[in-house]
Amino acid sequence: MDFVIDAQGFVNPDGVFLPKEICVLSLMHHAGSNWIIAPPHPYNHNIREVKKCIDHATLRVHGLQWSDGDVLAEDLYKTIKTMLSTANRIYAYRDSSPKIKFLEQLMNRKVYNLTDYFCPEPQILSRTFKFKFNCLTHMLKNKNRSQIYRQCSFNRCHLMKKWILGLAHEFTGLPVAVNSETIFQALEFNVERNIADDTTTDGNEDVDDDDEDDDDDDDDDVEVDIEEGNPQDVHRENNANRVASTPMNSPPPPAYYTLFPPRKVKRNLLPSFTQRGRASDLFSDLFDSSSDSEAASYASVCARK
Repeated sequence: MDFVIDAQGFVNPDGVFLPKEICVLSLMHHAGSNWIIAPPHPYNHNIREVKKCIDHATLRVHGLQWSDGDVLAEDLYKTIKTMLSTANRIYAYRDSSPKIKFLEQLMNRKVYNLTDYFCPEPQILSRTFKFKFNCLTHMLKNKNRSQIYRQCSFNRCHLMKKWILGLAHEFTGLPVAVNSETIFQALEFNVERNIADDTTTDGNEDVDDDDEDDDDDDDDDVEVDIEEGNPQDVHRENNANRVASTPMNSPPPPAYYTLFPPRKVKRNLLPSFTQRGRASDLFSDLFDSSSDSEAASYASVCARK
C-alpha cells in the first residue's frame, strides 16, 4: 500500500523544521488522518529571530498559529511511524528541503519526492482540478479570509492523490483500482514523457531559428511591385537573365512601367513630375534619340501645365 504525506510547520533560522500539521492519506483506499500538533512550549519562550519565522509562516503560508493544536508531538510521531511501517512507498511534495529531511528522519525510510516526477505545485493542481478540501481548523480560519490561499496538509494530500491516480489511470487506460507498482511505473513514464517533450521543444526552437534565418535571406531576393504593393517571387538573378535574354529589337515597354519599374524602391525617392526644371530632363531620357524632338515638345507641354 502507498501513501502520500504532507506537513506544515515552521522553519527556524538554523533551517530546522518544526511540524505543526501532518496529514497521511492512502492511495488505494478512501482513508486518511490529519493532526494539528500542540506547541512544545509557550510562544514567549522563543527568541526574537524564531518569532519572526513563526509569524511569517502564520501570516503568509499556512495560517496556523503557534498555540493551535492539541496532539502531543511525541505520541503522534510514534503513531505515524507504526502506521506507515508496512507501506511500499511514501510520496510527498517537497517545497522545502528541511521538510523532506524531517519526514525521512521521522519514519526512518525514504520518502519519494513528487517534484522529481514533474508534479505541479499544489496551487496549480487546485486550479486545475477546481476543488479544495480543508481540515476543520483551516475551514474555520479561512471563513473570513477565503481570498487568501492557505496551505492545508489535508488539501495538499488530496490534490497529490488525485494527480497520482490520474497518471496511473492514464498509464493503464482503465479507470480501475491500481496497485503500488502501477503507480510507480506511471510516475516513471511521466518523467520520460516530460524529458522527451523538452527535447522536442528544444529541437523545434532550433529549427524555427534556422527558418527565420532562411526567411531573412529570402526577403533580400524578393522584389516589390510598386504599382500593386505585392511581393513578386522573382529573384534578382532570374530577373537579370530574363532581361538579358530579351531581343534588342523588341518594342520598348509602355511609358508607365518605365517610370515605375518593378523594383524595390521607396515611394518618396520617385521623381516629382510637378517640378518645371526637371520635366524636360526626365522625359528626354525616356525616349531614344530618333524621337528627341517629340520628347522635347511633350515635355514642354507638361512643364506649362
